[in-house]
Amino acid sequence: LSVFEPFLGGTPLPDEPFSVEGSLAVDEAGFRLNPMEIETVRHRLTVRGVLATGEKLAGSDVRFEVAGRDLRETGESLAAAGVERVPGLPAEAFSFSGRIEIDEAGYLLHGVEGHLGRGSLHLDGRVGHFPECRGTDLTLLGDDPDSTLLTSLTGGKIELTPFQMSGRVERTDKDFRFHDFTMRLGKYRTTLSGILGETPTMAGTELEFHTAGPGLGLPQRIARLFDWHVLDGLPDGPFEVAGHGRGSPEDFTVSGLDARLGESDINGWFRLDLEEKPRLHGKLTSERIDRASFFKVRAGTAVSNEITDGETESSLLFSDDPINLAPLNKIDAAVNWSIRELLI
Repeated sequence: LSVFEPFLGGTPLPDEPFSVEGSLAVDEAGFRLNPMEIETVRHRLTVRGVLATGEKLAGSDVRFEVAGRDLRETGESLAAAGVERVPGLPAEAFSFSGRIEIDEAGYLLHGVEGHLGRGSLHLDGRVGHFPECRGTDLTLLGDDPDSTLLTSLTGGKIELTPFQMSGRVERTDKDFRFHDFTMRLGKYRTTLSGILGETPTMAGTELEFHTAGPGLGLPQRIARLFDWHVLDGLPDGPFEVAGHGRGSPEDFTVSGLDARLGESDINGWFRLDLEEKPRLHGKLTSERIDRASFFKVRAGTAVSNEITDGETESSLLFSDDPINLAPLNKIDAAVNWSIRELLI
């Protein structure tokens, strides 16, 4: 393959044998491959159809099959050729196949399938042009009992087996639309159905949601990727949240809220008015709130085990440090919260 380096601006290619076999014709539509087979020591590629020469390859219609013996080796080869390196790829055999049409609006996928280790992914529908992918309307079905790719990328620090995903996702000019979309990562489960408006106001949202998991570690990491810090500071523990979200340019409402974190629970509704100074309204009820789970004594603070007159032995203590109320200046609130059992 290294003989092609001068034709690719000096891009480094593996010094390994290869073979090319097939039929190639050139006409006004582009390159017609009937078929074209390329094989190296580590990869095999078969392509048949029309590969157009227009902008963004619009007009192309190809069927393809690609297979490799080791995804990690492939990643290293692509990195050497100038593609951004992806650390932690698994050393597993992989394959992709299907049909792709390309037009001005994006990519139309027909029965595209991918396999990695024991995992599989099936895609049908349209994907809009990157990076915003507007116009996407894609049906997905994924199943990997080993979560091979995710486990490798995360270094196995979070239990993510098995991985399952199904449903239909749309990306319009103004929102995302989920049709019975479900995802499972180990013991984490999420279900979405409806419309999710774009940030920051999420106007147009009409979304039924349910998510549950053994701890907040994974949700906190995902939230930080979008620079959301609403989960920071919450205690780690089993959680479950369900409800209905509705957004408009003026406010965002969550109704039918049913949330649990550890031994604490919250039910009811709330509405955030998106005024110059946001105002929160709501009516919430709780069977039990464990205050100590949310306001733990800071690490490194010594707590005496001695019991003085009038005290009883308990780990549920208010900190002697003053509570920082400055964040409350950023929002007004009128919330009715009824708690049956408050552990302080």
